[in-house]
This record gives sequence, C-alpha cells and structure tokens, in this order.
Amino acid sequence: MKTLSLVFLLLVARNELLAQCNPPFSHTNATSICFGFALAKAWGCSDVDALTIYTENVASHSAYFVEIGGSDYVEGDVVVMASLGTGINSINRWNGHAFYVSEVRSSTVPDGKLTKGQTGIYRDDDPSPNENVVIIKQVRNIGATTWETMTLSEVKSYWQQYAGYVILARYRLRESAMPYTVTLQNSFQGGKIQVGKFGSGDYVDKESPYPEKYSLNSQIKAKAVSNQTIGGNKWVFANQWKKGEQIVGTTDSLLIYVTESAAYAAQFSPASASNYVVFQNYSDGVHIGSIIKVNGEDKVSPTQQFPLGATAQAYPSLQANRVQYQFSQWSTGSTNTTITPTSPGTYSVYYAFQYVLPPLGVNPFAGGYGNNIKIVWRQHPSPYVTEYKIWRQVKDVHGPMVVATLAPTVTSWTDWSYALTEGYSDKLISYDVRAHFVIPGTRDDWSNANWIWVYGTDGIMAKRAPGPELALVEAPASNDYSLQASPNPFNPVTTLTYSLKEEAYVEMAVYDLQGRAVHELVGGIVSQGKHTVRWEASARSTGAYFVRFNAIPLSGGESFSTVLRIFLVK
Repeated sequence: MKTLSLVFLLLVARNELLAQCNPPFSHTNATSICFGFALAKAWGCSDVDALTIYTENVASHSAYFVEIGGSDYVEGDVVVMASLGTGINSINRWNGHAFYVSEVRSSTVPDGKLTKGQTGIYRDDDPSPNENVVIIKQVRNIGATTWETMTLSEVKSYWQQYAGYVILARYRLRESAMPYTVTLQNSFQGGKIQVGKFGSGDYVDKESPYPEKYSLNSQIKAKAVSNQTIGGNKWVFANQWKKGEQIVGTTDSLLIYVTESAAYAAQFSPASASNYVVFQNYSDGVHIGSIIKVNGEDKVSPTQQFPLGATAQAYPSLQANRVQYQFSQWSTGSTNTTITPTSPGTYSVYYAFQYVLPPLGVNPFAGGYGNNIKIVWRQHPSPYVTEYKIWRQVKDVHGPMVVATLAPTVTSWTDWSYALTEGYSDKLISYDVRAHFVIPGTRDDWSNANWIWVYGTDGIMAKRAPGPELALVEAPASNDYSLQASPNPFNPVTTLTYSLKEEAYVEMAVYDLQGRAVHELVGGIVSQGKHTVRWEASARSTGAYFVRFNAIPLSGGESFSTVLRIFLVK
C-alpha cells in the first residue's frame, strides 16, 4: 500500500511540474528524455522541471531552435551527438544524444558578471572554444531522476567511447520563440532590481523598470534590493511583490512562470529610524564582518536596514578573515542564535575568539630544486595581522626556531642557508609561516602551527635539468588522515580521495616540478570522513606533479600535511 501511495504521489508531482513548465515541443508519446531535458533547459525550464520533458529530434523543432556554426560555446546551447555521417533529421534517442551548455567558466568575464543570454534568462555571456571550461548538463537514459554535470571534454570522451558518437550540430533558441514581455520594477520611481539565472545564486542588477522578452513557461528569478536611496529618499522593501493589485510574493525573492506579458512590482515603503533594524558581527570589541542569516538568506555584516519583524540568525561557529569564532550571545543578552527584534536599532552578535588560521597557499617549493628554498604564501586577509614569523627546524641540526620576521604585506621569503634537493639522503627540513594577530589591549595570538617538510642541503647547488620527481617528503602514515590518487599514473583524470578524523579547514592544490601552483582543488571547511575530488589534466603536459594536502582541525588540534606524487602519462 505504501508503494502504491508513493507511485501516486510521484505521478501527481510529475503532472504538477509539467503544468509549470510545458514547452510546445513536449510530447507525451515521446520517449527521449535527453533531447527533452536539453531543449527544456534552453527554453528556460528549471533542472527539476526539465526532467519531466520528453521529445524527439531537435531538428524537427526548427520553429523554435536554429542551427548555429562556429566553435565558440555559450550558455544555452543545445549540442547534438551521433555517429559520424548520421543525418541530422534522422537522429533520435536510438542513435543520438543531446545535452545543454549550462556554464562557460571563461577568464574573460568572471562568473557572476551576468549578461542577457539567448534564452531569456541571465547567464555569463563569455563564449569559449575551450572544452575544459564549458560545463554541460545531461541525462543519460529513460527514467532518470537526476541530471549530471561535467565538462564538454568529459562528455565527448564518454559518448565517443560508449557509442562512437561525435558532435554533429549545435542549436539555440530563436528570438521569435520569446513572444512575452515581462517587466520587473520597484513601486517607487527608479532604483535597482535584480534578475537571476534559475537554479543558481547569481543575480544581476538592472535599472527599474526592466522589461525583457521570454518564452512560454520559462522561469524567472527576481529579487528586490532591500534598501535603496534615490534622490535623498530612503526606501525599505515591504516584503511584498504585486502583479497589478494581486499580491504574488511575500519575500524579497520571486519565482515567475511566464504565461503572459505582465509587470511585477516590488513594494517599498519610506524608511525612517522608527521602523528598521540592522545586524552585525562583533568580537573583542571590533567588527569582524562575515555573514548573518536574515529572513533565511545570508547577508554581509553589517547588514542593510530591514523592516521591523525581520528575523536574524547567527552562525554557531564562524570563520571571518581566517579567524575562527564561536557564538556567545546577542547584544540583547539572548544566547539563542535566532532573534526577531520588536524595537528599531542595531543588533550585534558577540562571538568568542577561538584561534587564527595560518595564511593560505604556503608553498616551500616555489624556487624549484637546485635553488635556494623559497617559500611563498597569500597575504593573510585579517586586518589585525601585524607581522609574520618564519619558523624552521632541521633534523639533527636544530629544533624549531624563528629565522625571519616579516611585514604583514610580504608574501615570500628565501632561505639562503639551504637549497631544495631531489634526494632522500639530504637533510629533512620543515618550515612554518605564522601570522601574528593583535587587537591592541584585547588580543595577542599567533596562527596555528602548520609545518611543511622538504629535503635540502647547505648552500646553493648547481642547477640541473628537471628530473622525473621533485624533492619533497610525504608525512608519516596516519590512521586518522590519508590521501590517495587513483589511477596513478593517469590520463587525463585522476580521483583524489582523502580522509579526515574531524572537521577541518582543508587546502589541496596541484603543483608542477618548478613548484608553481597549477590547480587549486580544495580550499575551505570540510566535514569529518572520506571525500573525493577529481583533477582533469587534459590541458597539462605529460610528467610528474605533486598534490599538497593540508588539514587544520577546527578544534585547534594538531594539523596534518602531506605531499603526494602523481604522474600524467599521455
């Protein structure tokens, strides 16, 4: 009985989704979900809704899609693959595949700098022929309940090996398929309004009123800019969206399913000191920035003004500028992380200091072997870091000692006493870059110890041609921490698996033989347990690389570092 009820609920849910996004090329008697998903995404449907759309050949929908040439991919493209020589009009689910270009991670236009795309939704409009920065979404078979995300290079390789398919054509939605004009605006004259790409947290500011054309049943994410000042008048969002006189939303975000031309207005009221609140984070008597959740969404501290009735939630633990804090209480004295003020004013979250994290990207291999050991790192983001001290210890020579004191803006140091070597018979040396954190009269502390091991020898060695391996040392084996690569050697993808005995701040990056960072894999807080990350190296040259792994427990316990050799063989 439970199984029948579940099936019924799933069928009801599917029918409701179809009602929300039902493009004209959807056919109930069609069985090709890969084509349906790709076309529905280009039409403007959400990922979940697109999973319910079935259709056949893209070419048969020429009223809505046009075939395009060239080698540059942009977000919104529908790509068709089949065996070489297959006629476009004869491609279907039995002898072809289709997928959707969801993102182009080009360096020319950074992600988040969104512009108007071809399909009536906002996207990064940064065309690129580089298959490693083109991100696609696809479903593989009938009955699929989720979609996959991978690079264009990966999906091409998979379908070529699996079915012998190659890319035969690309399509984009015609402008004529977008007959409806939807206008987003504020209830006052002028100001900003935000429009987002469905399924992501990215928004772009637009001048109000903002009209745009969309296709039938496409989906729009709109967002009110909560506090705005126009001509000296301050306006506060009144937690309402209206379509004409009808209230269609009661939060700052609004999801619109396009069925007609219409105007949607974010409702605002004049601001005064008697009807708004502000939230902010504090520790040791100074503002620490970072974020506070207001009305269910993360906001930067100090926040903008919110109308009375806004609910704020402090994070139980917080990392701001690589300093770890623990929630203590609100300025009201409340020890509950969530408050809903009933009086206007500024409300502060008080956090207790825990510890300082070391600077990111500490790399003692930057000078390359045969040269003096050079350490580089990124500048510590905390404004209260006043200096760095470089610590060194050399096995059988001396224990931990300070060998340099540097200004907080310095990000490299060369050890003129030792050179990096490639042999395990040389001296075992470790370094640590520690940041001095000072709030005058309140706090004086140093970042956690984070020793990194290398092999070296006294003085300068004559330079030699690069060999197959770089001089480095792997940390002793640990039952609590581990790092492995499989396959190794690899071509062109390897999976790195690492284990953490507790929640930690993890840094993992790939370096070449000259000690240059070529790819940052992980940089953030990771939960306890086993995790995996893939490195795709098709754009790299054959040879040895090494992966530096560093885990700093949030509990303040002893950190773990290791370096793993991996070999790319093409």
